[in-house]
Amino acid sequence: MHDKTSMPKKRHIVIVEIISSGFNYVEDVLARGYLPVVVETSYPGMDDEIAPIVEEQDAVRLSLPEGTPCIKAGNDYSALLEQIRAYDPVCVVAGSEFGVEIATRLASDLGLPGNPCSIIGKMTLKDQMQQALADAGIRHIRSRAVHSEVEAEAFFQELDTDYTVIKRVRGSGTLGVHLCDNHDEMMEAVRLELTYSKKNSTVGDILMQERIIGKEYIVNTVSCKGRHRLVSMCFYDKLHINGSNVYNYMETVSTLDIGQSAVVRYAYDVLDAIGIQYGPVHGEFMVDEKGPVLIEVNCRPMGGGMPRHYLERIFGQHETDAGLDAYLDPIKFEQDRQKPYRPLCKGAIKWFILPEDVTLDSAPVLQ
Repeated sequence: MHDKTSMPKKRHIVIVEIISSGFNYVEDVLARGYLPVVVETSYPGMDDEIAPIVEEQDAVRLSLPEGTPCIKAGNDYSALLEQIRAYDPVCVVAGSEFGVEIATRLASDLGLPGNPCSIIGKMTLKDQMQQALADAGIRHIRSRAVHSEVEAEAFFQELDTDYTVIKRVRGSGTLGVHLCDNHDEMMEAVRLELTYSKKNSTVGDILMQERIIGKEYIVNTVSCKGRHRLVSMCFYDKLHINGSNVYNYMETVSTLDIGQSAVVRYAYDVLDAIGIQYGPVHGEFMVDEKGPVLIEVNCRPMGGGMPRHYLERIFGQHETDAGLDAYLDPIKFEQDRQKPYRPLCKGAIKWFILPEDVTLDSAPVLQ
């Protein structure tokens, strides 16, 4: 008979935000024999855009295994750090866009593997991402943070193109993204976003960019000690409706042709330019006649709320598990990094598009 008191104590892994596909981390942590600790970030203010995120937090919290610690991150970072230190974690990971900054700081302050705090801006702010590429001498999108209609007008003249994009410096998905075909549409988008940013402190600066028209690819990577590997690759089909990009469908890339291989190589250059050392990155890229260019990086697992078993059926692996290898099993990471990209089958996600918000009482597709 074994004395239970002599058995090794299970170690903890901290997951900052587990909404969307970040929830896969919880199952992966348990499957490896560790215990998850969840940190929820908070959002100043409340509006119609933030409400769904908070609702998802509430729903995910109810799905956590019984006894899983769930810590709410308030304004006192020092208190949070000491709470997390008490669990003596082996690593800290970000489960969503909103957890990147805190996860990076916690890992650094606890002396754990992670990305340096000095690159948090490049990891989270879309203007700094593009500037990092410019500084590295690789292709980037001409961009500028604008704080007034006068600044927007001046940059529009400098860009010398009718096609522009107005978006938020910090954000996810297509919220606050406006595709503009002319000067009037650009100014209308700028006015709308400037007005909104004044009412909501979470928005931050407004970014104006030249608009790259081409095919959009998703490149999901994982990094370990500055070495990168491709986990999955997809492309989007979007519709331009009422000045916004609306997701139509997403389809996985099964084999890499010459052009798609070039996108992956460029994605690795982007990771180097930003300074990524550890963890998953969900990169969005546009490809036109000049080749690939970065739209933005999101330094967390790909969203979409896709269960790990669905991803396993397509790719034979999934991003959060590969991400944990980067922290816990560098030898396996390197072995997988050298394997060719060969998904098992094709996968796709289709979004339903409606002209206006409606509440469905029933629908055949749900059955």
